[in-house]
Amino acid sequence: MPDESFGGGYGSFIGLTAVRSEAEALWGSPKLGRGRPKLGVEFMDKVLAQYRMHLMCDVLKAAGRTRFSSIVDFGCGDGEILCLMTQVTGAKDAKGIDIRLDEIISGPIVLERANMLEYLPKKQYDLVISNQLMEHIYETWLPKYFHVLKESCKPGGLILISTPNRWRPNNIFRLLTLRRPYMMSPNTTGVPPEEHLGHHRECCYRELQSLLLRYFAAPEWHVRIMRTIPRVLASRPRWLANILIYYLLWVFWRPLCVSASQDHYVVIQRNRR
Repeated sequence: MPDESFGGGYGSFIGLTAVRSEAEALWGSPKLGRGRPKLGVEFMDKVLAQYRMHLMCDVLKAAGRTRFSSIVDFGCGDGEILCLMTQVTGAKDAKGIDIRLDEIISGPIVLERANMLEYLPKKQYDLVISNQLMEHIYETWLPKYFHVLKESCKPGGLILISTPNRWRPNNIFRLLTLRRPYMMSPNTTGVPPEEHLGHHRECCYRELQSLLLRYFAAPEWHVRIMRTIPRVLASRPRWLANILIYYLLWVFWRPLCVSASQDHYVVIQRNRR
């Protein structure tokens, strides 16, 4: 059996079954009427936010930290995940940074419109979140991206990064059927790479580890890449297929890929000097 960094995938599955069932019920509900597509998408966005919140909490629990007094979320979108994380971690100070939003202040949460790559951190936080953002950063701008994350993290604090895994189960299946791995939102239109807003990279475990160790050197930083069981928000047949690939073929993918998680979750601790 694969030696997982944490077993939160089962907990996430159990905790999210009710959420997913509710989403499926609403998605197919006649009550949505003519507004069904719009309301369905909005509701599924909320379900996805809850799903990611559950996974991040499982990862943080495995890392031994569940309570934080302050949080900053880079690329926070509409702030839904930040709001959920603020509630479950008990944070009294939370800030979200995104280039697409208007400034909002709601209790302990502040949402600020800003370009992360031009952002100058004015303070440091106990938890720094970068959720599904790293893959959108053009190669030349990676030093700026990591610099902002590092400057925003307090000594003794954590940086939590999530990013897609190239060798997720469906891409392992594509490899077994002699097809190229699929990358989400690639640059297929020929726009200059610095203008491409989709994915610039989807790292395998070893590539991600090598990249992070270049920017987060010991002894100041300690990097852990967590492995998670495949997600459950896809259709049930696809999820079952992912689980079968994950467990029945682990002898094949483990030496080759190290991790078959849907996404990499990285916990980077800033050690106190």
